[in-house]
Amino acid sequence: MPIYDNILTSVRSIHRLNAIQGIKILLSAWDEPLYGEDAYQAMDLVLGYLQRFHTAVIKLVRAKTSQHEMELCRRTIAELGLPEMMANPLTSRSFQSCLKILDRRDILNL
Repeated sequence: MPIYDNILTSVRSIHRLNAIQGIKILLSAWDEPLYGEDAYQAMDLVLGYLQRFHTAVIKLVRAKTSQHEMELCRRTIAELGLPEMMANPLTSRSFQSCLKILDRRDILNL
C-alpha cells in the first residue's frame, strides 16, 4: 500500500540507502528483513512503484478528472489496478504529495 508523506523525500531516502555499499540486512516497515542483494532489489522495486504512482497521478490530473482528494485517490488506485480497499485517507495523502511536483515526470533521476 502506498503510504508516504512526501514522494520526493521517499525517493531521495531510498537513493541514499541504495548508495550504501555492502548492506547486510534491510529492516523496513513494509516487509520481512531482507539480506544482501535482496535488499537492493527491493529498493529498486519500491522506486519503480513510486514512479508508477506518480505517473498515474499526473496522468489523471492532466486529464482533468476530479480534483477532490479521495476521488483522485480512487481513480489512481483503479488506474494502477490495485484493490479498491487501498483507497483510503493515508493513500490519498500519499498521492496528494505528487501534486506538488506535477512538472516532474521522472522522479527517479534526482
